[in-house]
Amino acid sequence: MTKAWELKVDDKRLFDTKFTFIIFCEDKSSEPLYFESFSNDNFEIRTIKGSKQHHNQVDYASDYCKKNDLLELKEGKYFLNFDDGIQVWCVFDRDFNSNESSKDFSFTDSINTAIERGFKTAWSNDAFELWILLHFEEVDINDSSYKSRKKYY
Repeated sequence: MTKAWELKVDDKRLFDTKFTFIIFCEDKSSEPLYFESFSNDNFEIRTIKGSKQHHNQVDYASDYCKKNDLLELKEGKYFLNFDDGIQVWCVFDRDFNSNESSKDFSFTDSINTAIERGFKTAWSNDAFELWILLHFEEVDINDSSYKSRKKYY
């Protein structure tokens, strides 16, 4: 039997490992509150609120990770600097009424860029608030009033 003072420095106890999810959210309230509600003893949710939209969000997440030594650019390729216990996510709120033609990059390009940089991606169609509502009640897709956010606000 090993005594406490004889433990090796490289021993790793699984129960001390806590998975961490860093989630970049476009929204400042509903998305962060939703994701933070999943934190528990086994994993931690850290949300970065108001992190811009589409490709600007990917750039924001990249800059944030670079400043915190989580992302490194070597020879034109991005590398994440952390173990498997951490995941970085970009969560996009894809609104059908958004004017993508005014953006430098399309929605799909934003997702592909995030993946190239090692980030996980998720998005909601049409709005994140609708995703939350669907947790609590049925939505009749034939009811045209649900096409307006006023209905689910």
